[in-house]
Amino acid sequence: MTIEAAFVETLKLVKRLEDELREVKRNSSTLGIAVKKGREYTLSSDAFTAEYTYHVLTPQTGNTDDLSTINGGLEGRVIAIRTADAAYTITVKDGVGNIDLCGSDLDLDCEEKVLVLVFDENLDAWIQFGVGTPGAAGAADFLTLTDTPGSYAGQASKFVVVNGGESALEFVASGGSRLNLGSMANLTITGGAITLPSSGSFFNILAETGTADDLTDINGTFSDGDIIVIRPDSGDTITVLETGNIEASGTFTMDAPADKMTLIYDDATSMWCEIGSSGNA
Repeated sequence: MTIEAAFVETLKLVKRLEDELREVKRNSSTLGIAVKKGREYTLSSDAFTAEYTYHVLTPQTGNTDDLSTINGGLEGRVIAIRTADAAYTITVKDGVGNIDLCGSDLDLDCEEKVLVLVFDENLDAWIQFGVGTPGAAGAADFLTLTDTPGSYAGQASKFVVVNGGESALEFVASGGSRLNLGSMANLTITGGAITLPSSGSFFNILAETGTADDLTDINGTFSDGDIIVIRPDSGDTITVLETGNIEASGTFTMDAPADKMTLIYDDATSMWCEIGSSGNA
């Protein structure tokens, strides 16, 4: 190879190395990658400037502080933040400055809870990429989810259920240490039948017209193993017959609210089967 040819090849190699170096720098800037390890930052006016990938935060004064603004945003840049000490609580504010957590603030209140954010240039905001603690994937705890209650206060011994709108979770009373069928609801007989709502197990039965009526069928929303308790409305006489989808030990007439009948739905027979009945009046 001539000297001229070797020189040309050397220039090509230098050019290729320069291109690769520029690509590394571009990716490093975009992802927020820095040669130095993350370091501790003291918040100032609820803000700090992101210089690395990993940032450990300390309140400006005292043990608590808010974080609403992160300077140093660049399209696609990813950073992680946590509190510097378990004694500190950093509340990351949603929608106050340039941080978007999709509807709720987030407390960084232990050293193991790390919030990951990515900067979106179109939104001009840092948006939540993920948050987690040891042993958890995604949400740090139940309350961190966006469709759950925001506090455990006053919710002792309650159950978590899907709300009436089927859009989120909520706490409901468990009835303590006793079986509780929930509040009684009124159902009016129509054409010999009552129609069960989507929830509830204790029902007050009203006659369709007048003060006396027959009950032959139970329709509505239910599934195998559902149990209900029925009683007559005050002043009404309700006679439960075995002519529809009710299977009982015989005709049972309830003429006072103290009278009760308990039934369970058997999917195999498509029948509401009597568990027991009491003419307590």
